[in-house]
Order: sequence, then C-alpha cells, then structure tokens
Amino acid sequence: MSEPTLNQFVLSFDVDWAPDCAIDFVVDVLVEKQIKATWFVTHDSPGIERLFQHNNIFELGIHPNFLPNSTHGNSIKEVLTHIAQLVPNSKIMRTHCLTQSTEILETSVSDFGIEIDASLFLMGMSNIQPHLLFLNHDVKGLIRIPYFFEDDFEMFSPAKSWKINDGKYHVSGLKVFNFHPMYIYLNSDSMHKYRELKNYAHLHSLDYKACEPFINRSIPGTKDLFIQLCEYIVNEQRMSYTLSDIAQLWGNKL
Repeated sequence: MSEPTLNQFVLSFDVDWAPDCAIDFVVDVLVEKQIKATWFVTHDSPGIERLFQHNNIFELGIHPNFLPNSTHGNSIKEVLTHIAQLVPNSKIMRTHCLTQSTEILETSVSDFGIEIDASLFLMGMSNIQPHLLFLNHDVKGLIRIPYFFEDDFEMFSPAKSWKINDGKYHVSGLKVFNFHPMYIYLNSDSMHKYRELKNYAHLHSLDYKACEPFINRSIPGTKDLFIQLCEYIVNEQRMSYTLSDIAQLWGNKL
C-alpha cells in the first residue's frame, strides 16, 4: 500500500503566555472565518477560557515548559502534571522551545495519555507527512506531525517573506504553520519590539494600551501573513483542520 499524501494548510499556535488582548485578536479572526486550529496552552486566563468555548473549531493541546526555572515545575512529571490540569484530557503536545528527550516522550505517552506530538520543526521542508514513533512495546505508537513554518524563525531568515503567495509556502506535502499570538498582535517583522515589550512587564499581564506603542504598522509582518493565510484557507482550500483531524486523515489512509 502506498504512503498517504497530505497537502493541507494547517494552523497551530503556541500561546507562550500571551496577554488576552493578543489571544482575543487571533480568536476573533478565526471565529469570524470559522477556521479550525490547534492551540498549545501555557497558562490559564479569560482569553484561554474563550478557546474552550469554541471547541467546534479549536483543539487545545499542552505546551509544557521543561526549561530550567520553569513555572510549570522542576521535573518532567511535575511539569506535565501542572500543564495537564490546564487542559484536561488533552491528547496532543508541543513542548516549549521544542525540548525533547526519550523520557519526556515516554512519560507523556504512558502517564499522561498523549497520542500526538508536534514538536518537530522542519523549516521549509517539502513532502512532510505524519509518522509513528514507537517508544516501547505499545503497539499504538506516538503520532508525530512535523511543522514547516514558525513566525519567529521566519524573522531570522535572510529570505523572510510575509506573503502567502510566496512559492516557499506552497511546497508539496503537509504545511503546518506555527504562530505565536503575540507576534501576530504586534505584527512582528523582527524580535526587537517584542523584546522591548517583554522587558516592560510580564507578558500575560499586558493590555492593549501597553502593547499599542510596540505594534508594527510600517512594514509587512507576522499579522499580514496570518491574515493572508486565513483568507487563502477560506477561499482556496475551503476546509480547515486541527492537527488531530490530520492525524485521523493520515491514519484512515494507511
């Protein structure tokens, strides 16, 4: 049997402690256009609660932070226990800063019921497809879905582009985009304004007035690409998907 071929455009978001004004902006766009997406959650807030209210289009996954001095905990189990309480019964994960190890993956699967991992970044890669990773004698395995775009990495690219009609966004294979609500809200073209704002106060406590001076309105940036991608999904692809939808499509074709 030939391998299944998936070519969809898919939206995912790493919340990364974004303030509610940024989360709400992205939610408003997606709800208006009824576009499905997968969100990886780092904390609790009224903005995060809105995501749960739109479970017809939003899938919520965990975004555990295993870095030193993490507010999520000091060990793998502590971190996963904390983040699992924020998104009960979640089956999908992308780790913060893509931290990975065999122990992290095994614990996530065996003790916390994770079935899908999206912590592999293959920038600009064509012909991406999901695959199974067998961590032990579990015959089911962990479905891994790599992604090919991330907004902050695009900022560092010498060939960065904020236009969805750029050919590099239309390679063959699965095209999972990863955005951060804060970079969308600021329309970031670089990290400079974001870093200035981050030094100003804790991100999740910021409001519109605090963010306003740091919003890029002079050159194309992350928000422009995000809006264009949403319009492309609505007008050209005409269907949208969560990462769990993609996993199911892939599994059905095996």
